[in-house]
Amino acid sequence: PVFIKWDDAEFSLRATESGVPTVSFPGAALWHVSWVDKDDSHDWQAFYHARNRLIAALLHSPHEKGGRLPRRNFALDVRYLLTADYYTVALRLDAYESVLAGPWALHGELRGRLGELRARAADFVETSVITDVGTAAAGSSGGTPRSSPSRLALLRAAFSLALRHGFTAPKPSENTVAHVSYEDASWWVVGAFDEVLVSNAQGSGATLHRRDRRVFWQMLRRSIVLNLRYRRRWASLASDYRASLPSLTSMSAWATTFGLHD
Repeated sequence: PVFIKWDDAEFSLRATESGVPTVSFPGAALWHVSWVDKDDSHDWQAFYHARNRLIAALLHSPHEKGGRLPRRNFALDVRYLLTADYYTVALRLDAYESVLAGPWALHGELRGRLGELRARAADFVETSVITDVGTAAAGSSGGTPRSSPSRLALLRAAFSLALRHGFTAPKPSENTVAHVSYEDASWWVVGAFDEVLVSNAQGSGATLHRRDRRVFWQMLRRSIVLNLRYRRRWASLASDYRASLPSLTSMSAWATTFGLHD
């Protein structure tokens, strides 16, 4: 019931643990939309990315307290906060709470969760795609270097931007705003603006990212609390999810979900 993200990885891990080998075919090819040409981590799928990754780790990770995963999750939360992608963070935080609630609600979430996630988009300005970018943008960031800064430079940028987002009041533009292309939209670039248009991966338009100090603090605190909470409860959560796996994946559970017993 973690269908849509990490389902293939979790299934493969489960198959391996059951003695089914993984076989590769050198030279075989399968067409897939390039990851460079799409970005499904910023829409409603952000919930499933975060939730299902955690569940896969709880089911199969040998690392105590999730290893580096809680720290990585927190880093991703901060990254999205620094780009004023508050919808993504809101869904990621909901994902942590879903995992903390235990495995018993997973089949039930298949019925109504997706509609709830999509409905929440209306509360966030960055979820609306602006197709007439030319009249809204002041100019492109074409001169922005695409190479990543050094690790030290990234740490300095993160600290500086966190202070800016947390302690200085934003000053949105009254007229046109800057426009950053999708290829140049690194967090250290987007995070430097109070208000900026960011092109989407498909090239069909752009989204407006507007900094909000109150939302930044609210979500940052919640991220810290939730990431620490599931890390502290890792052993018991892993035990619950692993014990529930046979019933979660059983034919009987799916028959109930699809209403075949009625």
